[in-house]
Amino acid sequence: MKKILSISYIVPLAAAFFFTVTALAQSVELSPSHDAFLENSSRYNNQYLRLESTSTRVRKAFLMFDKSSVQGTVTSMALQLNGYSDSGSGPVDVYLSNNTIWTSSNLSTSNQPGQDIFLGTLSGPFGLNDFKTLNNIDASLVTGTSFSIVLVHTGATGDDLAFASTGPYDSGSGADLVAPVSRQPKHIVDYTAGSSSVPVTGVNLSPNS
Repeated sequence: MKKILSISYIVPLAAAFFFTVTALAQSVELSPSHDAFLENSSRYNNQYLRLESTSTRVRKAFLMFDKSSVQGTVTSMALQLNGYSDSGSGPVDVYLSNNTIWTSSNLSTSNQPGQDIFLGTLSGPFGLNDFKTLNNIDASLVTGTSFSIVLVHTGATGDDLAFASTGPYDSGSGADLVAPVSRQPKHIVDYTAGSSSVPVTGVNLSPNS
């Protein structure tokens, strides 16, 4: 009569099996920590991010984002803007800079982020309440937890335009006006919350019969 041998034992930790647990992909919307625009050499910190490029007037907009709250591996990023107050055409070039020494209250021509890394172009027309999104921003281009976005109107013959910002605007009536949150700039970050290997130290083994 053939006997079947069955063995049951605990695998020592040194010989443990491991399986990997990976979190589901997640997405978060980040609001700017600072945003403002320069008109030639003058700073404006209000509810608008105005853009223009003519022989007498140049307006560039600057936004800073902080992704330190993202606990995981960033897989992709996107910038979302909303047309506000002033429609126009374009195009608008988008740049990334790792210069974060400026704020909404001290932005100047001496500390402004440079047009360091070209990310892409937003094409017009830019209507009121139109959302414009630049997708597939390479997260590896960001070297720190904070980074800046620079918006440049490149159409010399294009009409000026404005996006909503997070800043308040002094209406002169004693009340600060702020663009609705749903229309304020957002940086959309897709990420996964890191994987981990978990040891399995108790295993029942039976040889094939």
